[in-house]
Amino acid sequence: MFGDSITKMGNWNELFKRDDVINRGFPGFTTSHLVWLIHDNVVALHPEICFLQGGINDIGVGIPLGRIKKNYTSLIDTLLANKITPVVQSTLYQVDNPQSKVMVDSLNHFLVTFCKIRQVHFLDINSKLSAVEGLRPEYSKDGTHINEEAYQIWGKEINDCIKLISQTKQLSSFLPGQIWDDTNGVPVNAHGGGVLFHEGNYYWYGEHKVEGALGNTAQVGVHVYSSKDLYNWTDRGIALKVSEDPKCDIAKGCVLERPKVIYNHKTKKFVMWFHLELKDQGYNAARSGVAMSDYPTGPFTFIRSFRPNAGYWPVNVQKFHKLPVSDTIKSVYCGGKGCLPAHPDTLNILGRDFKGGQMARDMNLFVDDDGKAYQIYSSEENSTLHISQLTDDYLTYSGKYGRFFSNRYMEGAAMFKTIEGKYYLIASDCTGWAPNAARSAVAESIWGPWKELGNPSIGKDSLTTFHSQSTYILSVSGKKNSFIYMGDRWEPNNAIDGRYVWLPLEFEGGRPTLKWYDEWDFKNPLQNKK
Repeated sequence: MFGDSITKMGNWNELFKRDDVINRGFPGFTTSHLVWLIHDNVVALHPEICFLQGGINDIGVGIPLGRIKKNYTSLIDTLLANKITPVVQSTLYQVDNPQSKVMVDSLNHFLVTFCKIRQVHFLDINSKLSAVEGLRPEYSKDGTHINEEAYQIWGKEINDCIKLISQTKQLSSFLPGQIWDDTNGVPVNAHGGGVLFHEGNYYWYGEHKVEGALGNTAQVGVHVYSSKDLYNWTDRGIALKVSEDPKCDIAKGCVLERPKVIYNHKTKKFVMWFHLELKDQGYNAARSGVAMSDYPTGPFTFIRSFRPNAGYWPVNVQKFHKLPVSDTIKSVYCGGKGCLPAHPDTLNILGRDFKGGQMARDMNLFVDDDGKAYQIYSSEENSTLHISQLTDDYLTYSGKYGRFFSNRYMEGAAMFKTIEGKYYLIASDCTGWAPNAARSAVAESIWGPWKELGNPSIGKDSLTTFHSQSTYILSVSGKKNSFIYMGDRWEPNNAIDGRYVWLPLEFEGGRPTLKWYDEWDFKNPLQNKK
């Protein structure tokens, strides 16, 4: 329990009939005080749940509502970042204080809305203890503080909330293609995503979609969830928000796709990369965006967007690439199969984009055993895959890159490495939102040569990769050569309804393979239901 004197005066262990409740109520303290105290008085104690209550002291001393909102945002995000479940409780009215009530109503309205955005619990204690005029006199000691009868009512509400949280369904298996709820019972909203494992926790980052076709543009940003078992995911909020500034590269309404996050052990920073298309420019920008944070759950700060490797030739450049580019070559084509009038090498799309930087669309990240990081992306009007080594801080390109699978139109490429030291790629064909047969490839070095291995999918629906497109290959911590294929089922007409297809990646004859399972888990792989 964390709050002001109203929290302090509650005998919570007795009310809850348990002995593990820590009361951290501070008489007279404002939400600014709570922000200063939260690390030592809450985070350091590692509780599972923290019930927040405050704000009336702020209002009493005239602190602006905007400041109180900012403090509450900080409190909630701090709890989420430290894997503590927040429960926000309404700021209580006072008895017969109309001016205070107006401020309390405004604050509580904000808290209700913000909790919905962050998808955390909100307890409306006012509705149990108040009337239209304000706090009921029969529940008050002095017009502000409440009496024992009121604490009994309040305690029951908290007990019910604790039961609700504890009864949240715990998953113990994967159900590919089905609606996947987070621990709040809300469908996971992390499309085109990737997973980071850091200090015992998995973090799933993905595009936050909204309903309808509008959801194909970025209206909110990048969502992040955390898990310890990969089955049950806790909502950690929006890691990277789009900007309300129309001049910003990541302005609301841009196209922000396939976000991936990696951790830099040298700088101690979390670095996010994503495919970015500028607002109202279709898919012509073909940029990469970079953001950074001190924490895995964010907030991430957008740094910049740009096209890769301007002024650099790939390690496997051919002599004809450096020849003058014909004036007949267009600066932009439609970006799909059949759009180019000839082979990309004949047109020399690589040379066309040498000065301004290479195109970068569908992308992924990979960190090798030596700590070097790479971005894999569709380039040259989506016709050719590029693999670029990043700088040591992971914030830009080193200038070293290679081009592979020319004219093969590889999208959704995801790289992984086995303990034997072989590099593998899983990717898709370029067919827009429609699913197709996946592709796989292997190499002894990131720089090739790469050998295609064909469609890894086996059985019914293998020609559509079980109605999905690859987005990431997750290496399971603590399990040798244990990988999970992460795929998306896109729903462009109602983007928020896109589903996730996670399947175990297996090996047969040196080839990665995918088989369909209606349900599967790590404990009983032979009992998976096909």
